[in-house]
Amino acid sequence: MNKSQTLILVGTMLAIGIMLGLALSTLRPGPVHREHQPIQPPSELMLTAKLVISFVNVFLIISLLVIYIDIYRTVRSRFTVGLIVTIVALLVYAITSNPILQIFLGYPISGPGPFLFIPDIFTALAAGVLIYLSME
Repeated sequence: MNKSQTLILVGTMLAIGIMLGLALSTLRPGPVHREHQPIQPPSELMLTAKLVISFVNVFLIISLLVIYIDIYRTVRSRFTVGLIVTIVALLVYAITSNPILQIFLGYPISGPGPFLFIPDIFTALAAGVLIYLSME
C-alpha cells in the first residue's frame, strides 16, 4: 500500500468516524439510579465529544490494522504479528469504551467530566503516530 492509498484510507476512515459519532450523538441516556441517588449522565457536549473521538479511534485503528496486515503479507515478520495483536487489543478497547455499546447494553456511562474522553484522545494520538510511522 503506497502513501497516497494509505492517506486516502485514513482520511476516509477519519471522516466516517466523525460523521458516525456526530450522527449517533443524538442518543441520550437518562439518569441512572443507584441506591436512591441519581447519577446524572454526561453533558450533551461531553457525550458528543466522547462519541466522535470513540468512533474516530475505531476507524483509525481499523485503518492501522489494514496497513499492518498489508505489511505482514509483504514482510511475514513475527514483529508485525505482534503489532497486529496489539492493534486488535486497541480496537477491542475502542469498541468497548464507546458509549453507544454501553447504552445499548443498558450500562450507565461514567459521570460528566474530562476523564470521560481524555483516554480516547491518547488512543487516537497513539493510533495516529503508528499510522505515521508505518508510512515512513
